[in-house]
Amino acid sequence: MIKKYSLKALQKAINRALALDESMPAKIAILQGKVLEIIVAPLGVNFYIRFDQQQLQLLNDYDDQPDTIIHSSPL
Repeated sequence: MIKKYSLKALQKAINRALALDESMPAKIAILQGKVLEIIVAPLGVNFYIRFDQQQLQLLNDYDDQPDTIIHSSPL
């Protein structure tokens, strides 16, 4: 539950920052409908980023196969 609310707060902050760049909506529109899965392996954390309507959506769960998976380390 905490992860879900953290993702919503992070999503809002990211989209506000992206909105400061006038060229960003067109760049995000190219990725419309694409989904990334981010896995931070040492922490056992994963989440999804969906490109939707010229913004990013951060999701706790995604029922389909993501287009790309990124494995990361916090270090």
